[in-house]
Amino acid sequence: MTSALVFGQTALAAVFLISALPKVRRFAAFRSHVRATVPVLTGKPGVVAIGAVAAELLTAAALLYPGSAGWGSAMALVMLITFTAYLARLIAGGSSAACGCAGSGGQAASWRHLLRNAILLVLAAVLLIVLAAGGSGAPQVIQYVVLAAPAAATGAVLLYLPEVLLFFRSPLSPRS
Repeated sequence: MTSALVFGQTALAAVFLISALPKVRRFAAFRSHVRATVPVLTGKPGVVAIGAVAAELLTAAALLYPGSAGWGSAMALVMLITFTAYLARLIAGGSSAACGCAGSGGQAASWRHLLRNAILLVLAAVLLIVLAAGGSGAPQVIQYVVLAAPAAATGAVLLYLPEVLLFFRSPLSPRS
């Protein structure tokens, strides 16, 4: 069970870390994206953008730092609920704006993003429940070493799941 927890923590941390890095690299574009997609915050897009990136980085760190994975899971759950509500608002409003999941680029927000977030919400909730119940012992460093690469790859696939799903779309099916 401990290895499963380490894998889940690392995969979820990878999602938040991989999501934050493009936002940091192209911060001005991300700030503009926030300004365009969250009009209620037009006066403070820089503050919101900095807060989003900082929260993602802190969540990733908390998920991996010994003794704080429960807090990291709770932070991930809150952030994913917030991001899912944001995506649902974009989709319901008929916006063609990118989701902003990994910066300002990417495809328009769609049901694929909501599916991805639902999977991540389940992962974060399961981690939180298991960790709150006492987990299954303290993970060993070797578990993180052995599981880091596959868990990070899983996190990357989950983050880019909407794009991955496009590979399985029939070439004759309409775009959605």
